[in-house]
Amino acid sequence: MDISISSWMIDEPVIQIEDEVDESSVPSSKRTKTSMAWEFFEKFFDDKGLPKAKCKNCDKIYMARDGGGTSNLIKHSLKCVGRGNGSSYPPLDQEKYREKISEVIVKHNYPFTFVEHEGIVDLLCFLHPDVKSISRNTAKSDVLKVYRKEKEKEKSYLQSIPGKICLSSDLWSAINTNQYMVLTAHFVNRNWELEKKVLSFIHCPPPHSGFNLAEKLISLLKEWGLGLIVEGTYFHVRCGTHILNLIVHDGLKVIDGSLDKIRLCVKYIRGSEARKLKFASCLEQLSNVTSKQVRQDLPIRWNSTYLMLETAIGQREAFTLLSDIDPYFDCLSNEEWDEVKTIADFLKPFYDITVFFSGSTYPTANLYFSGVWRIHMKIKEVACVDHSEFEKQNQLCCMARRMEKKFDKYWNSYSVVLSFAVILDPRYKLQFVEWCYVRLLGSEGVQVAKLILDKLKAFFQEYLKSSMLV
Repeated sequence: MDISISSWMIDEPVIQIEDEVDESSVPSSKRTKTSMAWEFFEKFFDDKGLPKAKCKNCDKIYMARDGGGTSNLIKHSLKCVGRGNGSSYPPLDQEKYREKISEVIVKHNYPFTFVEHEGIVDLLCFLHPDVKSISRNTAKSDVLKVYRKEKEKEKSYLQSIPGKICLSSDLWSAINTNQYMVLTAHFVNRNWELEKKVLSFIHCPPPHSGFNLAEKLISLLKEWGLGLIVEGTYFHVRCGTHILNLIVHDGLKVIDGSLDKIRLCVKYIRGSEARKLKFASCLEQLSNVTSKQVRQDLPIRWNSTYLMLETAIGQREAFTLLSDIDPYFDCLSNEEWDEVKTIADFLKPFYDITVFFSGSTYPTANLYFSGVWRIHMKIKEVACVDHSEFEKQNQLCCMARRMEKKFDKYWNSYSVVLSFAVILDPRYKLQFVEWCYVRLLGSEGVQVAKLILDKLKAFFQEYLKSSMLV
């Protein structure tokens, strides 16, 4: 597996040896900061004018070049003065020491140059005189060694899982526009606890075609010793929250005007401290306001847009009060507020389902089918009604029809493998799946439910075969 570890350079302080001065005459804020080594050494210049350091205890002399390190002085002082006085220290396990350094770098995200910082080298030498300093390249090598060791542990652990492993994958864009692919394993351990492990986080250069992504994913599965059952027939399941995001975004294009006006109102209030204080005073006059701040949305995330609408609707009276005392504030009309309220009520089930699907502390496979079905029914219910006599209702109908087209594009058939999860859930069983399909397709729904049951039985046979091989 490729591993991308970034490090950055930090300017390191250089400790220089200056001519001795009377420090009492120098302000404390301007005194030069020196190494702890100078508590045990005194500085002087030899006959040739070279800077030297002499041990105050044994008179041993070391070179003390400008900008030079002091780790050799500290090592000597530990063996010669104060704590040491020549006494022996317990032996240092260099391998364990380097392993601990690697753990510190990983845990705190330190750069590899951390091990070369003069202050760190001085500190480690002070703690034990036998410490051997390492370079940034050695630190990198040690971190990779720890990674390989931990990876083997995780591979063995995954092989010991009694059940099957579910995988999720996504692409992430860094601030420098580089894209990375993350692969996460989800499973139930022997104690019936839900666990997840990040198996890979690697750089994934373009093109990001389906073939290239699948090829990279399969190579990662081989690397981790994971196989596919039923020849991977049920391996690919679309991300529910991502598809919902696409569907709702498409529908929101119908009401761009109202959304833009809400955004402008929020942006105006957040534009200065004076406006925030004015709005806060308006909120204080109301007794039923739950949120004390306006909420700005992130347009690429529709759920944040819903929360912006929900918050603004709850603060509607405060917006009106602000327009009365601020002539520059352009508030929504009553008709526009009613339109926003209608749209927000329509979007609420989508938001609730998105939150439901995004759970990470509980299984979500058995929630998928019923959640998608409810969304499908909600869209059909609104899209099939003629609201032509009411402009705002007609706009909602257009929005629902637009969303229905997007829904059919991605979910023209429900995920079969996630229908299995509903059938195995004792709260739903096969009768629920059949009932849902009948509501959607009429009498054809019975045949669809029977087909799903046949596939579930075949799927069970694969599990039976694998259990007999163990």
